[in-house]
Amino acid sequence: MILLVVLWSIALMTVIVVALSAFAQKSISAAGVETDRLRSELALEAGLAVACGLILGRKPEDRAYLNGTPAAADIGDGRIVEIAVHDASGLVDFNRADPALLLALTERLDLGQDQKTALQAAIKSVRQTDAVEGTKVQPTEASGRPAQPPESEQPAETSEKKPEPPALFSTAQLLSFEGVTPKVLDKLLPFITLYSSDGKVNPMAAPALVLESIPELSPGERKVLMEAAARRAGQSNAVQDILAEREAFLAIEEPRTFVIGLKILAGPGLIAGSRLTASIVLDGSGKSPFQVLAWSW
Repeated sequence: MILLVVLWSIALMTVIVVALSAFAQKSISAAGVETDRLRSELALEAGLAVACGLILGRKPEDRAYLNGTPAAADIGDGRIVEIAVHDASGLVDFNRADPALLLALTERLDLGQDQKTALQAAIKSVRQTDAVEGTKVQPTEASGRPAQPPESEQPAETSEKKPEPPALFSTAQLLSFEGVTPKVLDKLLPFITLYSSDGKVNPMAAPALVLESIPELSPGERKVLMEAAARRAGQSNAVQDILAEREAFLAIEEPRTFVIGLKILAGPGLIAGSRLTASIVLDGSGKSPFQVLAWSW
């Protein structure tokens, strides 16, 4: 009986030791993964600082040509981060752009018709404007002044103000609309922003799909704009003529807001492929030369 008790005790202790060893190995592995994750986050934040330095190092007039072209940067110790800086005005501002431009953009996305319909319904719901259905032209008198409707048809004066359309503070809010799935949103995200200055598109930094979405912009005009962007000739007469004709949609101004995309390419202790997208604004009045508006991992 004593021998059986001893053998049973040894077996029980062996099971306990094996369990503790497995738990310790799991904890060590989890700690290692968490360490790599934190190291990767810090590397991406370092890449964001490098991107801001690249922006500040450019002349103000050259920043309008930042079109998201990726470039690799070594942030130290062989850690390589891919940086892509985009003038936010080169994308379509979901909050401020003309709704007709937003709807035209959705038609050119690589989506099924049902997905496009769901996305367009979300745009109309968020923007809450008649512009998506077309505007009515007010009749004029022979003198050229707008014709005044009869008193019985004139709207009663009221002190109530028309409510402003709600503004998105995150593109993830679109997922709350029926039919707008993460796949649909992923197709839209590379072409939209929430932080441009006036909703007009900077053609010198706009992707080809955004230029194709500009209402009434001909293929010839698109070619002129794309060639001017490649030559950094945004002040040419040909470009200025196009801007004058499409002033409701296009403008080239000194940018202040930028969208920065970061991706870890390689490095010891880093998780390759980790990403960070941030929107920043240049701020000459504060202690820091820029402020981070939003970021997402």
